[in-house]
Amino acid sequence: FKNKKSDSIIEFLKKGQQRAGDPLIRNYCTLTLYKLHEQGDYEQQLIDWAKAKGNTELIRFKEDKNSSSLSKSHQLTPEETSRFLIETFEALASTQSQAGIDSLIHTIAYGNPKNRYALVGLLMRTTE
Repeated sequence: FKNKKSDSIIEFLKKGQQRAGDPLIRNYCTLTLYKLHEQGDYEQQLIDWAKAKGNTELIRFKEDKNSSSLSKSHQLTPEETSRFLIETFEALASTQSQAGIDSLIHTIAYGNPKNRYALVGLLMRTTE
């Protein structure tokens, strides 16, 4: 998307970010708009979502039995949530904004203890 940034793509992403009932589409549109450095509160939206989901286990090796029923009820499956959290933390850390780094540190300190080593590694990699 970075190479093909156009008004029509931005408009498409902004509409997708507002779609009711599609949290996966909304979240990825928000993340993409943030990565494209579009004006808006996309960073804060990602930070708020990441803090709300901070206790989610990032690394999931087997699919949850309830995953298929969750996606039908317009909620993110545990696998989708963990995948999106990882992508969100990577994006927030790669920009090296103070708010993004603070949210990563907050999640390391107060989030799921199983995630700490992965998040510390991500923090170290992006702040080199």
